[in-house]
Amino acid sequence: MHYFLNQRILTSILTCALLAAILRPARADKPNFVFVISDDQRWDTLGAAGNRAIHTPNLDKMAESGVYFRQATIHVTQCSPSRAMLLTGMSPFATGWLSNQYQEDHVKSADGFRHYPLLPALLRDAGYSTVLCGKWHLDPMPWNCGFTHLPLWMPQGSDVYKNAPLAEGKSSQTTIHTGYVNGLFCDEAIR
Repeated sequence: MHYFLNQRILTSILTCALLAAILRPARADKPNFVFVISDDQRWDTLGAAGNRAIHTPNLDKMAESGVYFRQATIHVTQCSPSRAMLLTGMSPFATGWLSNQYQEDHVKSADGFRHYPLLPALLRDAGYSTVLCGKWHLDPMPWNCGFTHLPLWMPQGSDVYKNAPLAEGKSSQTTIHTGYVNGLFCDEAIR
């Protein structure tokens, strides 16, 4: 099954601080994957979760036509250890990325996850084009984790949401990008 990603779907994600990965197959017989991960969003702040007071029609449509993990939960309530867990499939205690503020020395480098099988690298090796567009907030560099394309990303944990310093490509060097971060990430992800 293939899903079309359009402007309305992505721009409706006003609370999204991270569009973690867009994975496109090299062959037409493989499914597309889009992971949308938002920071600081409760499980019930989607119409698809049964919340009648919140209107998220495009996310609801994605949940209806794709895969929506109704009972998924995070292992730790901080963004960088959660991101490390998504990459490795392992708990923060197993990887050493314990919190936003504390990591064991062996993971605090550009290739700090080299000892672990990583989801983007596994998908890349299976013929997918892996794209990171959004917030990163890890010391291991995304290109060392299996991402093949990095059109626009935020190396640091957080910053201003308008006219922010963002990186492009396989460099963590940032320059100011004019506009709202969510809109910039969404526009780049669509491209």
